[in-house]
Amino acid sequence: MNTRTQRRAITRELARFATQSCYDALPREVQAEAVRTLVNWVGCVLGGCNDPSVTIAENTVRHFGGAPQAT
Repeated sequence: MNTRTQRRAITRELARFATQSCYDALPREVQAEAVRTLVNWVGCVLGGCNDPSVTIAENTVRHFGGAPQAT
């Protein structure tokens, strides 16, 4: 099995796991960690969204994007 085939198999297995998993079936510790991680991510997004480096990055990638699709 070559590397590309192995990557596809791994991706397929992860996708199957993600689509067939049920939140309620996860252990309580895993649920708590998932919530904590999501809240942490939201906090990081909100905390960093007005950082000057974000504006620089946004202006840089805007050049590579197409026409805006939504407002």
